[in-house]
Amino acid sequence: MLRRWPAIALGLLACAWGALPARAAEPTYLLWSVAGTRNTVYLLGSVHLLGRDEFVWSSGIEQAYHDAESLVFEIDLDDLDPTEMQRLTLELGQLPAGRSLRDVLGADLYQALAQHAGEVGIELATLQRFRPWLAALAIVHAQLNALGMSQEAGVEQRFLDRALADRKPVLGLETPAEGLQALASLSSDRQREFVAYTLAEADSMATELEAMVQAWQQGDTAALAALLERGFDAFPDLYGPLTVTRNLRWVDVLDDLLERDDDYLVVVGALHLVGDDSLIDLLHARGFAITRH
Repeated sequence: MLRRWPAIALGLLACAWGALPARAAEPTYLLWSVAGTRNTVYLLGSVHLLGRDEFVWSSGIEQAYHDAESLVFEIDLDDLDPTEMQRLTLELGQLPAGRSLRDVLGADLYQALAQHAGEVGIELATLQRFRPWLAALAIVHAQLNALGMSQEAGVEQRFLDRALADRKPVLGLETPAEGLQALASLSSDRQREFVAYTLAEADSMATELEAMVQAWQQGDTAALAALLERGFDAFPDLYGPLTVTRNLRWVDVLDDLLERDDDYLVVVGALHLVGDDSLIDLLHARGFAITRH
């Protein structure tokens, strides 16, 4: 059976969470530079939630950060309002009045999810108003935290902290609402399947995510592309909204940045930079000169 969940999780949680790699002496990572009309835009593939000390500032990343006048994340993390983000998440991820998670999932699937939730320290009764996609992500987040991984140790947070200290401007490629919409638009049937696969792959998550992020650390685009392809075999209707649709929207923003005078470092989830219709492919198609570092 293909281990599909890790690739799906990394794609779905691109705004929030990631995985635990084995550390290399001088990691390669996924770093490109794109030549603009008068500037350079660097593209770095990230993992958003890591174990402590699992990210190192390689020489290539240090140079890209030094060159960039501004940083660009998937969303503008500098201006992110936690209260507004919570309101938006609940607006998109809460069930209508009179409906419960137990009703939507059915007795058997709900009981299986409740057992797994309890194993990672969540009482599923507290998520009764959540749509299945949001309940599943909350449980995955708890499982990753239990494995010793945190957003604070992830790539984005490390860059954000440094940018704020250095007073470098921070921008976003999309709004939080745009990032969440791919999940919120899933049909009820697909959300139930999403929960089922979450449960099926829970036991292998640590091993599979470690392999995935090790490929990321080593800059192995072929391995990451293969994992992406296998992962979305289980959810073909997620591949478009979570990767292609967002990449097509983002490449227009990158096109605009490449017409400016300042240099930029753009940090996005690693799976947006590999496979078919990646940002790298889309920029190549537009005629930009791209260099791998």
